[in-house]
Amino acid sequence: MSGSDHRGETATLVINSDSSYCSACGGGAKLDEDAHMTILPREVAGGYLEVPDGQRAGCGATFIASATESFMPGIGELIRQTRPDLPFLGVYGVEGLA
Repeated sequence: MSGSDHRGETATLVINSDSSYCSACGGGAKLDEDAHMTILPREVAGGYLEVPDGQRAGCGATFIASATESFMPGIGELIRQTRPDLPFLGVYGVEGLA
């Protein structure tokens, strides 16, 4: 997870079943923010990536789309309902799906 400043840049809000994160910096993100302003722990295989000591602000990138890494049935519709303002791109990181 990078502490880089991405203000003025755009990012995808990647929403999974237990957490969400910013595609620009990889830091955990709140579902209800228009830009990555608050950094949260991020779920990864085997646990969570904790927030680095002293870091409380996100990278500042503006969310312009949503996506997921989950193949859970129905998650796409749930994400569309959660963030209807963001176009849903599909499965993040899978060729042709996001």
